[in-house]
Amino acid sequence: MEILRDLAIQKIMDDMREHQKNKSIKNQCVTNTQLLYEIMKTHFSKNVKAQAVYMFSGDNGIGKFVNHVILVKDNKTIMDASYDTYCLKDKNYFYTFKDLMDHFDNETKNRFGTELDMRELVNTHMRFIKVAERINNDEFVIADRKHYIDQADYISSLFGRN
Repeated sequence: MEILRDLAIQKIMDDMREHQKNKSIKNQCVTNTQLLYEIMKTHFSKNVKAQAVYMFSGDNGIGKFVNHVILVKDNKTIMDASYDTYCLKDKNYFYTFKDLMDHFDNETKNRFGTELDMRELVNTHMRFIKVAERINNDEFVIADRKHYIDQADYISSLFGRN
């Protein structure tokens, strides 16, 4: 039964990401996480939580940094419902700034100091931590109401719940 449950969850995330891809939805990780959180809590598992992360996509420090909100199931499984980040190559998720920086060598870290606004990266992460806490406290937190409704309707239509 657990395998079927995991396949169903994966199908829902795939469908959410496909919807976002087709509608060119970007920068909606809070709304995507909120919807997936509700689906998970209602139909699959109470053991999920929203989590603020730093995400790095790329190799050897050449790539893209993203502040992001995801779900974590059973304190280990990362569930990224956002197409614009999920489709990136060579992704790594980090819970703390220290974990992020420990991932890179000193030369790369020095280059980041000139290329990135580290303060903005950390400040955004702190805001996302508060957003994740609100979601985990069962508050309704979305960034785009229309996207939330459209995506929820789309997922419901695929599973025969109109």
